[in-house]
Amino acid sequence: MKNIFVILMVFFLISITSNAFANSTQTCTVCFTEDASSNWNFEIDRDKGIINFSNTEYPLYQFEIDYDGTEDDKHYVGITPIIDGNRFETNFFYNKAPLLYPVLDPTQHDISYVEVKSELTNDVENNGDYFKVLFSSEDTYRLLRPVSGQNDNLFMEAAFLFTEKGLYIFLNGLYYILPSMEDTDISFKTNGEWIEKNINAETEASLEYYDFVTEIKVDEKRFEEYGKYDISTFINRLQIQVHNNSGTDGFEFDLDHSFKDRGQKEIFSKIFFPFSNEE
Repeated sequence: MKNIFVILMVFFLISITSNAFANSTQTCTVCFTEDASSNWNFEIDRDKGIINFSNTEYPLYQFEIDYDGTEDDKHYVGITPIIDGNRFETNFFYNKAPLLYPVLDPTQHDISYVEVKSELTNDVENNGDYFKVLFSSEDTYRLLRPVSGQNDNLFMEAAFLFTEKGLYIFLNGLYYILPSMEDTDISFKTNGEWIEKNINAETEASLEYYDFVTEIKVDEKRFEEYGKYDISTFINRLQIQVHNNSGTDGFEFDLDHSFKDRGQKEIFSKIFFPFSNEE
């Protein structure tokens, strides 16, 4: 049996403007659905604008949703995985940014609805114990491509699933993935060709574009074995941006250029964090 909790909250989002980070005000509805048969638990800290969730079978893994702005804690909206105390977040323009970031327009895009739910499914195709998160907006795709954009609302959805091999995070919509510049190796397959790079504090600022990206391998060496994860995806155009800013130590996998430049409205990605040998 499911217990459903609906909480309406009004708050302001104020953050420093950059290529990726919003500077706006917003009203947000937060909706909760709990499946009593699921091993996922969650709780909300209304004062801090945080939702924490975890799975009772995998206590080493914690997750944090920030659903308000930077004014209370200097932390952007989004989802931060926390593995054995290691927080997958970085500094962007003197504020903290989560690994998974759903805000796309620097001045206009507001997250107006957040839904979280635990769900144990038994159907053949999606069998498993999931925790699902949805960020959506009253703002539409026209913010990203005004001339030929769509009227549909912008969104990012994420589903978390543990298997015997590790953690899967399924993503859909348009979003950013923000790894660290602290000695991070990346390799990715673009147009069928593998490219390898190392991003570190000495890497020069850059803005690069790659078409038809289907695989990305990331090794954030600051987290040792926990920092290795693979992304299976299909991105029509990927923008990789490295900043030159003393208050920024992360870089961007920017996926919204698939829509801006190629018209791809939704990008499905599967991120896999294998269990460490130390677990």
